Amino acid sequence: MEQSLLVTTIRRPWHWGIAVVTGPGQTEDFPEIEPGRPFCSTSGALVIMVRHAQDVEDIDHGFAEATVSISLHQDEVTPDDGKQAIGEGILSTPEGTLSVGDADMNVVVPAHKGMTQFLISIEGPSDLSPEHVRVDLWPVVTS
Repeated sequence: MEQSLLVTTIRRPWHWGIAVVTGPGQTEDFPEIEPGRPFCSTSGALVIMVRHAQDVEDIDHGFAEATVSISLHQDEVTPDDGKQAIGEGILSTPEGTLSVGDADMNVVVPAHKGMTQFLISIEGPSDLSPEHVRVDLWPVVTS
C-alpha cells in the first residue's frame, strides 16, 4: 500500500448505518441507497453502509461502533491485501475538502482540489455492515 499523506480516522456509533462522504455544504446530487449494495455514488457524493449502532446483541451495554478512515495519497492506490475492495470512482472536490459523517455529526477532511479518485475497502462482519471502512483518495491525472 502506498504511503498516505494524511489519514483521518473516525470511530463512533453510526446511528443511521451509513457514512456520507461529500463536499461540505453539498445539498444536491446524493445517491439513492440501493438495497443489497455496500455503497452508492454520484459525482458529488458517496453513501457507504457501515455497522449500525444498534447492531449489538445486548443494546443495554452500549452501541456498536464502526471506523471510517479517509486516507489522502499523492499517487494512485491499489487495493490492500488485508481488506476487501468494494468499489472505486471519481468525486468532484472543487474546494479540496470532503465532509464525512451522517445526520449526527460531520468531520471535514482534506481532499485533492478539482477531481479526486477514490477506492473503498472494508473489513467484516459483512459487506452491508462493515466494522471498518477505508476510503483512499488520490488526484485525478489528466493527460
